[in-house]
Amino acid sequence: MSSKRQQNEEESALYRQDAPAPVPVNTERRPTTVVFDIELPYIIPADGKARDVEIKRHDLPATYSYLAVPKFSLTAFLKATVTVWGPYDLLNGEAQLFFEGTYLGTTTLDVRNTNDTLELSLGRDAGVLEERSETDEYRKRNFCGGRVTESRGYTISVRNKKEQPLKLAVLDQVPVSADEDVNVKLKIPVGISHEEKTGMLTWTLNLAPGTEQKVNFGYTVKPPRNRRILLE
Repeated sequence: MSSKRQQNEEESALYRQDAPAPVPVNTERRPTTVVFDIELPYIIPADGKARDVEIKRHDLPATYSYLAVPKFSLTAFLKATVTVWGPYDLLNGEAQLFFEGTYLGTTTLDVRNTNDTLELSLGRDAGVLEERSETDEYRKRNFCGGRVTESRGYTISVRNKKEQPLKLAVLDQVPVSADEDVNVKLKIPVGISHEEKTGMLTWTLNLAPGTEQKVNFGYTVKPPRNRRILLE
């Protein structure tokens, strides 16, 4: 067992559901702050060790989704979106994250820059597998009268190893020409969102448990005569 996994299991045991109940507090809402006044004395041992005092516990209703950028990482990232978080009197600071009964670690909670929704990154999830490969039959280089036309194509496959269905947003990118003499022709399937200014491609997959989906896209770049370009 790795030290990281062992540490997470120890943290999970430390913050398990049968831990002592939070201490009773009185919540006072002021114009710019929230004050939690502990109503009963709390004994802290004089051993020089730092200790946390749990004053409130909330189970936040959240919507879970995944983000994948296989061009840079073959691991999907899990994100939780909370739409009703105002009544919980959340404060800025360090937050402990749990998912499926496992302690994931800590994150920084910043509620000052949040509007209607609160988004929390839950880190990588090994239950989602990704692969990005170049489509060999689409890779071409054509020469015609001093002009070189190059084509690239890619296949992205995503597999859901989990026992639950999941929603996954996949991001990739195609070249964007800043020179009117350089022509870029795209070959992208229906259903992919394409942002012309950045070349960003986004599509959403709904994966049933144990299933796999594939997406193909490509592009052709034609520069002016006697000019060469460097593609991925």
